[in-house]
Formats: sequence, structure tokens, C-alpha cells
Amino acid sequence: MKYGSRALFAVTGVVAAGALFASPAVAQNATHAAAGAKYSTPGVSSGKSANQSGLKKGPVGTRCREDERGFDTDIVTLGTFANTEFRLATNGKGKAFLNDSRTPGVWADIDAVANAPKCVIDASVSVTDSSAPNPNKLFLNVETDKGAIYEAVCNITATPFSASNLGASCGAGFTELPGTPLP
Repeated sequence: MKYGSRALFAVTGVVAAGALFASPAVAQNATHAAAGAKYSTPGVSSGKSANQSGLKKGPVGTRCREDERGFDTDIVTLGTFANTEFRLATNGKGKAFLNDSRTPGVWADIDAVANAPKCVIDASVSVTDSSAPNPNKLFLNVETDKGAIYEAVCNITATPFSASNLGASCGAGFTELPGTPLP
């Protein structure tokens, strides 16, 4: 029995070392499985892989930072669309969405606008009033994880913005601002 107890201690030591050196993903899977989660590995439900740095692998050659979120809002103060509020937000997964207060709870993906950039990490929105020299315009500005800044200028009309009309309302779509990314 002398050698049997040594073997048991050796096996116990290897198992304990494996538990200490297991990757956080293994520990996360065990935690999610114990909690009854349907998907325990990040990215598996989408068919894309994820690593532990917060970056998500997308199509070949692309990577988006998933930890970045941005939000901005602006309200038309005068004229035809007074008190209409526009919100632009990023979801932390490289996408941005527009909300028009005339359709509460509806968020239109800006991918509906031509030349919409990928891997968006920050967003800004501004409007012009009906009395402005360039009236009833909505300016969508987004920054990518590479530091490039894009802008789209959209026409505010009586029809609230939605995924089905956003692209047509924004004419030529997004263009990269000259001089970005900044050095």
C-alpha cells in the first residue's frame, strides 16, 4: 500500500495543478454550465470565435473591440420638428444604432446607410433647426476602432427614421473625414 498512496498523492497533485493553471475560459464555462446557461463559450452562439482580450473575430482580417460603447443625443429646438430627439448609440460590438423619438424603442442599425463603417466605438449626433441655413439635417458621426471618423448627413422629414428609410434619407451615406485617423 506504500506505493499506492504515493500514486494517489501524485494524481491529486496533478489535478490540483491543472485547476490552478486552467484558463479563465474553462472556469467561465464551468460557471455558466453550473448556472444552466445555454451557451457557455463566448461567441459560439454567433458562430464566431472570441478571445479573452475583448476582441471578437469577424470576417477574415477584421477584429472589433467589443468593450467600447458610445452614446449621444440632440433635440431639435425650433421649427417643424421641435422637441424631436435623436439618439445614436454603439452596442459594444462594433455596431451603431439611431433612435428617433417619434418611434420610441425603435433603434435603426446604421448599416442601412451607404458606406457605413465597421467596428464603431463612439458616436455623435447633431441636428439643425428648420430656421437654420441648412435646415432639417441630421448629422451622424461615428469613430472606428482604427480612429477614422465618418459622417453622414440625413434629411429630417415628417416620416420618422427607421431601418427601412434611413439609407434613402442619408443620400450618399458615410464619408471619412479628411485627416482621420489622427496621428
